[in-house]
Amino acid sequence: MRPIVAIDPGFNGAVVLRDANWQGSLNAKFHRHSERGIAIHDLADAIVGMIAMVRNSASDIVFIIEDVHAIFGSAAKATFNFGFIAGQLNALVHTIQPDPKKIIYVQPKVWQKEIWLPSDIVLKPNKKRPTKDTKKTSLNAYQRITGDLNERHDGIIDAYLISQYARNIGL
Repeated sequence: MRPIVAIDPGFNGAVVLRDANWQGSLNAKFHRHSERGIAIHDLADAIVGMIAMVRNSASDIVFIIEDVHAIFGSAAKATFNFGFIAGQLNALVHTIQPDPKKIIYVQPKVWQKEIWLPSDIVLKPNKKRPTKDTKKTSLNAYQRITGDLNERHDGIIDAYLISQYARNIGL
């Protein structure tokens, strides 16, 4: 196995690096400097620092990024800002990892289907039709996989689960 950098570009986004032995992980939360952007230089330094800590060159590492799209019913401004941040992250990853074959995009429904077990699923109460509470379901899956009952940052949880998806599919 090779090291994986998994990125959740959500509002509370985060980056998780899993080492080649899958024994440990390093985490970095995004720091927003405005509603439209993240502190991209700080995030770049954090990712490069994490890569150096596992003693690999960036060319050895696979990046897996959640492939986000507009959310139906979201305000135009929120959708634009979300897309802007996703664009910043994509540019950053392509700068760090010049080999496009080592940058993989995965849709949320794909990794969730692979990672979530029926026992993890939490439903939101709804009079017409219950829907999955994705944050609580991911928290349950994270706690089941890691045994960590303390982590509460949804970006780190999702990024970790995306890295677990990468492991499960043999990246």
